[in-house]
Amino acid sequence: ELELLKQQEKALEVEDASVARARRGLSSIQSQLDKMQVTFDACMAEKQALRREADTRRRKMTAVQRCIDDLSHEYSRWKTTSEACEERLRHLAGDVAHACALLSYAGPFNSRLRGVLKGRLTGDCVQRGIPHTPATTLHETLSCEAAVSEWVSQGLTRDDFAIQNAVIVIRSRRWPLLIDPQGQGKRWIASREKCNQLRVSSPTDRFFHDCVEDALSFGLPLLLEGIGGEALDPLLDPLLEKRVQSSSQGQTVSFAGKDCEYDESFRLYMVSELSSPHWPQEVWAMASVVDFTVSNAGLDEQLLGLVVSKERPELEDKHLSLAASIAAKQKTLRGVEDDLLQRLAHADGSLLDDDTLVEALHSAQQAAAAVVGALTSATEEASRIDATRELYRPVAALGRVIYLLIVDVAALSPMYTISLEQFLEVYEASFRRADKAVLVEKRVENLVEALRYQSTCYMHRSMFWQHRTPWTLMLAMRVEAHAGTLFQSAIEALLHTGAELLSIAAERTKPLPWIPDRVWLNIIQLSRKVEVFKELPEVINRNDILWKHWFEDDAPEEARLPDYADKCSAFEKLLLVRCLRQDRTMLSIQAYITETLGRRFIDSRPLDLRAVEAESSPRTPVIAMLSGGSGPAQAILGLAKRRDRAVLTISMGQGQDDAARRLVQTAVTQGCWVLVQNGHLGLGLMEQLEEMMARFEDVPTGFRLWITSQPHDRFPLGLLKRSTKVADEPPRGVRARLKRMYATMPPELLDAASQPADRKALYALAFMHSVVQERRSGFRAPYDFGPSDWLAAARDLVRRLAEARQHSQPLDWAAVRYMVCGVYHGGRVADEWDR
Repeated sequence: ELELLKQQEKALEVEDASVARARRGLSSIQSQLDKMQVTFDACMAEKQALRREADTRRRKMTAVQRCIDDLSHEYSRWKTTSEACEERLRHLAGDVAHACALLSYAGPFNSRLRGVLKGRLTGDCVQRGIPHTPATTLHETLSCEAAVSEWVSQGLTRDDFAIQNAVIVIRSRRWPLLIDPQGQGKRWIASREKCNQLRVSSPTDRFFHDCVEDALSFGLPLLLEGIGGEALDPLLDPLLEKRVQSSSQGQTVSFAGKDCEYDESFRLYMVSELSSPHWPQEVWAMASVVDFTVSNAGLDEQLLGLVVSKERPELEDKHLSLAASIAAKQKTLRGVEDDLLQRLAHADGSLLDDDTLVEALHSAQQAAAAVVGALTSATEEASRIDATRELYRPVAALGRVIYLLIVDVAALSPMYTISLEQFLEVYEASFRRADKAVLVEKRVENLVEALRYQSTCYMHRSMFWQHRTPWTLMLAMRVEAHAGTLFQSAIEALLHTGAELLSIAAERTKPLPWIPDRVWLNIIQLSRKVEVFKELPEVINRNDILWKHWFEDDAPEEARLPDYADKCSAFEKLLLVRCLRQDRTMLSIQAYITETLGRRFIDSRPLDLRAVEAESSPRTPVIAMLSGGSGPAQAILGLAKRRDRAVLTISMGQGQDDAARRLVQTAVTQGCWVLVQNGHLGLGLMEQLEEMMARFEDVPTGFRLWITSQPHDRFPLGLLKRSTKVADEPPRGVRARLKRMYATMPPELLDAASQPADRKALYALAFMHSVVQERRSGFRAPYDFGPSDWLAAARDLVRRLAEARQHSQPLDWAAVRYMVCGVYHGGRVADEWDR
């Protein structure tokens, strides 16, 4: 057993030794395995790192490709922009100096003088060697196209002059004071600031102080209208000079003797309707004066838009919507571009590491591409629409010519002032009166002719007799000048003759004795001014018999011209008559107007108060301008009687202002008519009426305000622009008087003369009355034969005709002659020879 134990122990030792060897081998293998595992892990980690790096590089390659695709479209434009920016940087000093000078000094000037100022600034930069952009504009330096499009959508006309004005109003550090006779600037500001709760007031408004204080405290825009031609209210000085004081409680400014809270958002706009105000130097120093008078280009566009909106409303609506769409797209595109550049400028690290930025850039580029495509399509469509709109350009161009003539005619008398809104009403009314036509070209011709005639009728109705023919003559000349058939030298030859400018001693001797010295000087001057007459002295000398016969003719304007009958135009024939037979100039002017415009342009038209009343409105007063021997009061009262309207009347004089104001308020309450006579004696009331008409709310439709007044230089301009004006004066000429008498004849009188013989007798009486009135100055003493004489005689004649017919008896003509010539008319005649 012991032996067996020993054997087993030896076997155990052998096994232990074998196990130990196996364990040593396992340990070696495990060590190798651990090394291999470490190597494997390292390889796997390297593999993952390589995979991640590959994914990163692949993602970056994708991002790079997307960035290249997205930004490659911007390369050419950004390259051009970059070059332009570099160019502008080189010219920055000169351009900024140029813009600052225009911003500071160009505001009060019109378009022509601004061009002169700009030319001098450019020349000064060249002389001093200052780098500058020769063709730069104010809005290119201080604004952008997107802002201009937004201003246009707010009602600003799209012309350089108006855009310059907008830049000056917005960029100037001083509060703007607008010279705005047409109200264009005021409407643009009202539209621009409407969303900001614009407050509107005037220095004469009784709530003026409260309105200013509210605007200052709440930071609201304030528009002060009705600025006169004298010094501004001294209460505005602290605002104009921006005397803002800061304290622990905030900012304050002094106004009306007390400190008012001041908000930085406050903006002040001032508007004057005067075309040529004469403010003292302090006003020009404290405010930024801007001439907002409508320019030719801006007026053309406005008139073109109006005629197209009436003739082709769908086309004009599409034009406006496209303009708004283009402006919105330009603004969107500018926003997208600015956002894109901002993201690129503020990107941290590598651009390719920011997936969000890459995605944002991609989205922005897609949006920009869509906007550019839509913008291109809209621009092309707008070009096609503009081509169609241009067919109506002659109507707009004529409208501009007529309106500028109306503005110039106001120099004859302030009472002739016509607002742009009033002219636009006439402009629009002419479209309704024009003959219809299928072809656009023919329709445009009809519109042009109707506009000429309707504007002439409107102006003749509001002008005195002595100014009507000059108006029509200027219209004819401007129409021809616009068409390029009349030149300034010919117009100057009409206005200034040689007898006024030359001396007989300094010129060559006249060759013919029958030519007066004044006429010879006129001939020399005409030959120097007008090309077709450059050989006129020699022509008259060669053919003196025919020229002498024409010179001595009773009506040379109707006779055939020697030598020039087939060579000169109607205006050139007028120049010859003006030169040789100055006494026949007015008749020659009428002949020229007839040939250029038509016979109806010189015909006299009686005043039709019914048409005037139809054109008026409760907020549009009617001003009847008085002259010697006229008085429309009875005609107005007669019209009111036919319309079954009550009329409240008052005659102005000392102490009548309050009574007249109460009468107007009563008429507004009752919805009746009110007649204020002799308004020139109550100019204070006239200024108050302007404010009252603007302040009235819910005015009854039956209310009408009639004002009679003699012309006065201080008559309120705002009331004139708001009113319909008529000139009431006795007509001149038998024909004009007959038309006036029949126009004002009571309907019952004409109805009573129902038989043809009765109407012939009535016409004979009217003709006799017209002749008596026309030769009023031919009597030994002046007699005031008026409408009452004619109406009394006419009623008596019609009554006698009716009685004779009723009793089947012949008319007693001796009694008729005695009543007409001895009583109704002869009763005024005291001199026996006149009787």
